[in-house]
Amino acid sequence: MPLAAEATREFIRYPDKAFTVGLAKDDMGPELGAFLEECGMGFGGHALEWNRVYPYWAVAVDNDGDIIGAVNIVHSVPVGRLEQLTYRKDTEKGLRVQLLHELVILGMAALAANGSELLAGTISGSDEPHLDWWKRRGAVTSIRDGHILLMEIPNG
Repeated sequence: MPLAAEATREFIRYPDKAFTVGLAKDDMGPELGAFLEECGMGFGGHALEWNRVYPYWAVAVDNDGDIIGAVNIVHSVPVGRLEQLTYRKDTEKGLRVQLLHELVILGMAALAANGSELLAGTISGSDEPHLDWWKRRGAVTSIRDGHILLMEIPNG
């Protein structure tokens, strides 16, 4: 699917998957905030307004309409960022891998649509499976810099 199509407001339905992905709409903000809190992202106890989330979050939604995964898209040129990739810890491994892949693809498409050429992000040094996942897909990591990863964003 072309990157431009993936970066639209419409959710992408995958017939072979138990979820859809899309950029979170503003009215999904409170649910997104609650999901992140439930997954351990307490944001230091700050009471945050979650009414303006578009186009800053990509979400995966299950067939019941509940958010099951999310990633924060930090738009910037020429280097954009994907941060706070989150899913429920009890998510089955196969589904977790699919969520990770689809949220990253959508995040990169959104960054590309806004002019980013390079993806940057950080990942915990204790999160070896995710570090390996990124490396297998061409990301360059630097342990010295706290596991900062860099990956070229395809332009089309």
